[in-house]
Amino acid sequence: PFVIGTGPYKFASWEKGKRVVLERNDDYWGPKPPIKTIEWLIIPEASTRLSALLAGDVDFIYAAPAPDLPRLSSDPRIKIITPASNLIMYNVCSISAKRSSSRSQG
Repeated sequence: PFVIGTGPYKFASWEKGKRVVLERNDDYWGPKPPIKTIEWLIIPEASTRLSALLAGDVDFIYAAPAPDLPRLSSDPRIKIITPASNLIMYNVCSISAKRSSSRSQG
C-alpha cells in the first residue's frame, strides 16, 4: 500500500486480512509516543476477539459483543470505553406527499 503521513507512528507492515504493524516515528515533530510498536490483528469473528481479550492475547478489542458487556463490565481487568458516535442518519420522507402515479398502487 501507498502510505503517506507525518504522525506519531509509521507504517511497518501489512498482511491483508491478518494484521497491520505500526512503528513509532522517531522523527515525529510532536511528543514521543509511549508505545514503540503497535500490532493491529484483524479478528473478524466477535467471539474470537473476545476470547483473545480475556486470554490476554490482545490489549483491546473494538466492538465487543453487546450481550457480553455486563460480564466484561464486572471484570476488574477490563475497562469499557463507549465513544461518541460519528454516525449521522437521515430519514427523509414526507408522509403528506402524494404518491407518484408511476408507483404501484397495489
